[in-house]
Amino acid sequence: MNETSAALLITAVLFALMAFRAFRSGTAADYVLGGTQCLGLLLLLSDYQTLACYLLLLTAAAYLLSQILTGARVPSRLLPVAGAMAVGFLLLG
Repeated sequence: MNETSAALLITAVLFALMAFRAFRSGTAADYVLGGTQCLGLLLLLSDYQTLACYLLLLTAAAYLLSQILTGARVPSRLLPVAGAMAVGFLLLG
């Protein structure tokens, strides 16, 4: 497994976890956020990886903002930061 496929796998797992947590939240905005993250994951696994990276960066920022506004604990805020870092590694690598 090379570095690109490992980074792709880590990114997919982090954003799948974020989408699951967003769907579990139950609000309409979180459903839209989770759906957008799922769309980003599908694009990430296809030929549109650059577009997917920018979409996933946008959803990571929205997820972090949602976590801050709802008063989530600090460890919960680390998930979108880790996802954004994984996308950054994909864009740079």
